[in-house]
Amino acid sequence: MATGVIRWFHENHGYGFIDADDPEEFSEPLYVHHTEILGRGYRSLRPGQCVRFHIQKADGHKRAVEVEAL
Repeated sequence: MATGVIRWFHENHGYGFIDADDPEEFSEPLYVHHTEILGRGYRSLRPGQCVRFHIQKADGHKRAVEVEAL
């Protein structure tokens, strides 16, 4: 699993971006959608929050899946 820090997350739209702890894993901010955040009920993240996740490639783009707040 990769780790990173939430760059920003728009609660109303339900998505945001993660910066890598290890820039060799991915160099640009990684997209994260609220449906990929583990947990029940309303799921959101806040800037500066540390997270652990898997990286999935789809349509030539990378995104975070199975995101867990640390």
